[in-house]
Amino acid sequence: MYRPEIDNSIVKGKLFENIKDNLLNQGMNVKKIIRIRDDRSVFHVFLDDGVEVKLVLFEDKLQRRIQRRIKQCKFHKILYKNGVNVPKFICCWKGESIFWKVSEWIKGIRLDEVWDYRDPIVAGGEQVAKINSTIDPETRYPLRFKDFSPANSIWTEDKKLYIIDVDVWPDKQIDQTIVRILIGALRSRNRALAFLEGYEKVRSTKGIRKILERDNWTWRGHPLSESGELL
Repeated sequence: MYRPEIDNSIVKGKLFENIKDNLLNQGMNVKKIIRIRDDRSVFHVFLDDGVEVKLVLFEDKLQRRIQRRIKQCKFHKILYKNGVNVPKFICCWKGESIFWKVSEWIKGIRLDEVWDYRDPIVAGGEQVAKINSTIDPETRYPLRFKDFSPANSIWTEDKKLYIIDVDVWPDKQIDQTIVRILIGALRSRNRALAFLEGYEKVRSTKGIRKILERDNWTWRGHPLSESGELL
């Protein structure tokens, strides 16, 4: 059931040499590189010392976007330090036209393969609540995370849920974001309730439930489906 990687394509030629040289400058000796099928800017990199890392390339030239990328790296480090299940941050830097980010490679299966199981959804709620409980030291606002989805989460062999793409931002109001996740991403009442169960282990769901009741469990006019029980 568990696999070390999603089947993709091996990187060769100029791209391999370019990545190898850039990572060598960061003290990493590359042995093999696999390009992820579903996102061509993401790479699974195998190093000579047996360590496996995730490389993401962002082709952003606008300075304001680069500054946001740098802040995301800072938030990633804070989340990992605070015990949120995110990959360990390794390094990031700005190249001539590409922003590079390297982090730990998390082994397991994507959430969509256990989408109808209760435990992973509960675990997802708990991890998102931990993110929302993390405070940005500059603004003193909690960090908002809106991209919880099957493609952005890994369920490991030791039954832990990891958020693998860290895109967060400080925000005064985060309850509406959770409503969006419950209805826009989870899409069923049973998944939503399981997620809230996990969330409530860390943070109160009072404000979230108030919005749900006010809007009759809809988001942008879309209601939750009444699917079968989770396994």
